[in-house]
Amino acid sequence: MGRLETDDIIKPWPVEALRTIVAADQDDPEDSDIYTHGPYQYPFADDAYFLFPMVYQHFRKEETTVGNDGVNDVQFMASRDGIHWMRYDRQPYLRKGLAGGPFGGGVNSMGYTIREGNYLHQYFSARPYTHGGFRRLSDADRTDRSKTWGHVKLYIATQRLDGYISADASFEGGWLVTPPITFQGRRLELNADVSALGVMRVGIEYANGSPVEGFGLEDCDRMFMNDVAHVVSWKRNTDLSALAGRPIRLRIEMTSARLFAFQFR
Repeated sequence: MGRLETDDIIKPWPVEALRTIVAADQDDPEDSDIYTHGPYQYPFADDAYFLFPMVYQHFRKEETTVGNDGVNDVQFMASRDGIHWMRYDRQPYLRKGLAGGPFGGGVNSMGYTIREGNYLHQYFSARPYTHGGFRRLSDADRTDRSKTWGHVKLYIATQRLDGYISADASFEGGWLVTPPITFQGRRLELNADVSALGVMRVGIEYANGSPVEGFGLEDCDRMFMNDVAHVVSWKRNTDLSALAGRPIRLRIEMTSARLFAFQFR
């Protein structure tokens, strides 16, 4: 995927300034493509740009009887500036369905996202055959749209708010530390899913890693919630206004839990 910028889209585009910003790399299988990106400027976070590229692995000659055939699904990518993109773990954002099912051949593309309270609804198109599978039909069937494009339908996927990617901890537990950040606001909210036998705590540290008195991990009230905006408290205290404008780090420990996002409000 390339990017260029121009002040006048009517004039000839400055293609000499085109820069490649997304491409298959050495970690991708041979004969794989990344396309139909579905770019989206996410309106519910600052400077958040998302891509939902269809990743496509071509069949080898001995694996198919037609050309341009293979399997595909959709991945998730994010950026803060629209130029530098993160592919995270490269796992499917939306997986193929079961073989023979309505989208057993693969997901074509993701579309616009609609918010409804704490949920996001996202349109996508899919088909029951592989990328070039319709070419195996007879000539008569290939001209019958009900048997080719008639099988490509629109669906809708629903997930939690900001539920695109998460930091996950198993039952054995895990932790993460943020880079130093400066915030405005009075309280910290977490979008997280903690299992019934799990737990999550947050400690606040100065930029040098020393704990902030009264806001350490041992002061944090245990959290067992599944919530998109859970207010963190330390011995029932939620007021962080005294730390606003100062560089701090968050140390988050969790067991059997998923952390999707955090924000200061």
